[in-house]
Amino acid sequence: MRTLLSDLRFGFRRLRKSASSSVLAALSLALGIGAATAIFSVVNAVLFEPFPYKDFDRIVDLRIEPLKKGEPRWSHSIREYLDIREQNRVFEDVFAMGFENLRLTGGAEPEFVGGKLFSSNAFTFLGVKPLLGRTFLPGDYGSGGVPEPVVVLSYLLWQRRFAGDPQVIGQTVRLEEKKHTVIGVMPPRFTLYTPPNQTSIWLPLALDPLHERPVVIHGRLKPGITRERASAELQAIYAPLAEEDPSRYPAEGFRVHLRPFTDWVWDWIRNTVYILMAAIALLLLIACANVANLLLARATARTQEMAVRMSVGASRVDLLRQLLTESVLLSLVGGVLGILLAYWGTNVLVALLPANSLPSETAIRVDGRVLLFSFALSLLTGILFGFAPAVHASKLTLSETLKDAGRGPVGGSHGGRTRNALVISAMVFSMILLIGAGLMIRTSISLYQEKLGFQPENVLTMVIPLPAARYSQFEQRTAFYQNVLERVEAIPGVRAATLANSFPPRGGGETALEIGGRPQTEERKAAFHLVSSGYFRTMGIPLLRGRGISEQDTVHSEHVAVINEVLAARFFSDGEDPVGKRIRLAELEREYLPWSMTPAESDPWCRIVGVAGNAKNDGLGEEPRPAVFVPFTLLARSYQGLAVRTVSTPMRFLKAVRSQVLAVDKDQPVAWVRTLEQRVASETAEARFTTFLFGVFAVVGLVLAGTGIYGVMAYGVSQRTHEIGIRVALGAQNGDVMRWVLLKGLKLVLVGVAVGLLGSVLLSRLVASQLYGVTSTDPLTFFGVAALLTVVALMACYIPARRAAKVDPMVALRHE
Repeated sequence: MRTLLSDLRFGFRRLRKSASSSVLAALSLALGIGAATAIFSVVNAVLFEPFPYKDFDRIVDLRIEPLKKGEPRWSHSIREYLDIREQNRVFEDVFAMGFENLRLTGGAEPEFVGGKLFSSNAFTFLGVKPLLGRTFLPGDYGSGGVPEPVVVLSYLLWQRRFAGDPQVIGQTVRLEEKKHTVIGVMPPRFTLYTPPNQTSIWLPLALDPLHERPVVIHGRLKPGITRERASAELQAIYAPLAEEDPSRYPAEGFRVHLRPFTDWVWDWIRNTVYILMAAIALLLLIACANVANLLLARATARTQEMAVRMSVGASRVDLLRQLLTESVLLSLVGGVLGILLAYWGTNVLVALLPANSLPSETAIRVDGRVLLFSFALSLLTGILFGFAPAVHASKLTLSETLKDAGRGPVGGSHGGRTRNALVISAMVFSMILLIGAGLMIRTSISLYQEKLGFQPENVLTMVIPLPAARYSQFEQRTAFYQNVLERVEAIPGVRAATLANSFPPRGGGETALEIGGRPQTEERKAAFHLVSSGYFRTMGIPLLRGRGISEQDTVHSEHVAVINEVLAARFFSDGEDPVGKRIRLAELEREYLPWSMTPAESDPWCRIVGVAGNAKNDGLGEEPRPAVFVPFTLLARSYQGLAVRTVSTPMRFLKAVRSQVLAVDKDQPVAWVRTLEQRVASETAEARFTTFLFGVFAVVGLVLAGTGIYGVMAYGVSQRTHEIGIRVALGAQNGDVMRWVLLKGLKLVLVGVAVGLLGSVLLSRLVASQLYGVTSTDPLTFFGVAALLTVVALMACYIPARRAAKVDPMVALRHE
């Protein structure tokens, strides 16, 4: 311990003696360690502490996966839940949860809240106690499968709707026109599948096995039970259910898949975090290479000191320990500065994260685990960048040192190759980082310049779900939506308005279609849109042939449809005009209710009356799907959206639009209000987030690489002052000296760029899944980055070269 304390005291004195270089090295490390710590705070929050729930690492959700192709089914029936609860031997406990969007009325304005229907054991399963009041008791589930009208509020709803009133327990709220008594309020971090900034309310779930309500099922595995064993047991429980009702299960067979509860969070950001961690690793390696070069230069300058230590009995182990102690001290200083930077960087990360990328329960912060990570990373980097200089210094012999001392400050060749290798390494890492950033920037540009096929400017969108109890009839729903549409179109400043079941750049359910007069030799599918007469004008989608949907196109007239250009090109031969042809839509046939319609009204065949231009309907990174547009009055679903094109900022018209909806029905709220531009921006949010951070890291890496080569060249010039003086004395001109120095730097640059290009080709596959509109080996990006790094490196070499050209030979020789 005395030896360690002595080494620490001496190390502090050495760092203080060369304060400027120590501060520069510590700041370089602080950038890398701080960035790594900030990113790890996200990983820590998602992987190690994403939810404030009891034994969340043993919680799984159940899915039915087809043995062949097809999407897994995450929803289950009440019957399935009851059978699993009673028959399984692998879960400590299991609970079910249903979802329902509910109208909350009785306040200043009605609003939608996310309703969560919990089985009686759900709150005890999750191990979360209420902030106020209580949660559900067995008595709240009533008799005969009809629960009591009681609710538990989310913290956000309590704050917003009730102003955080502590006397809220016992008050009543109106949900779907029924009074419910508030029995509890949950703490802030309890939301469970609720997006940030949205409210939740919990109700008892009726466990009637004949009820068709879909639920999700979560179970907590018993200690020692693997997911594979649990899946095998649950498979046996599902087998008789599949025999009893085979229509609910894949015909080609299925398996029960248990997914860890944390995976649904990690899946959202896995690729982004991996890419950013790789970028930070490169940034940290650049910083370590620079600091190692600095310490190597300092070790070379301390050869006399090392020789004296060895002459008085110090062993190589003693020298190695002392030098590593100094490097670890330097890294710890950088780590402390990095933690301070991480506190700020974590807040920036939280602000920059795309909306709804993490659940509300996830708390990203710098906690004990993050601090431990930062401390361990500081120690590791201290050993990493300090090892080569320490080994180099400890290998000196007295005879070599005396011989070098006789030659003066020029020294021998000790460390020269190592310093050059470190510079080349920093340039390689910087090259890879810059190319990754360049590819992400090219992707963002491609997404930004993507041809949308519609005009998103000045369009306000929202959804108006109608309650089934009040609007149970086809005619009631049609009349409501048409009344709202007419009122909204009359608002001053509204250029056009439309109803639609979805809006670009995504949306539209899928329907199978059949073309009249043609054999069904292939499966034909298209996106299915229910729209009103002003859809194409409101969305800014051009009509290429024929006409659009008109007000006269109703369920009582001949059924018509408009198709997009993709559908026309894919399912009709070249030169064939699809206008006038008839198509049969499976979605219409599936949803029509013959008891309320005549055969003509429930006809699933539609005549094509127009062809519209292609508009993005499967995301910005995908080509448009075939799409068919039919009048919303053919089905008049209770879940329609409203889009309004305005003359100026759309959000300024929200109050007026909402007032017109309330004028038709005072208890009808609107939901999910966003502009069309916001919908488009949300598609690129993840790419913009990754690009921004990658770009910041790349710029910092470029600066560090430039600083590193500057430091090496400046050190080389200072060590060769005597040689330069001789060259000038023998007739070398300023230009000759500058060229000589620049050529030495250029050799390092070219080697670094060449190796960097090769490494980038191999590692660019890491970001391949995040790219759009550009390949992972894009020549423009690769050679553009190579040129940029070469220019920056040569600029870094220019200052030492210019300094070398100004060396006075008399001063240099007299100094020797």
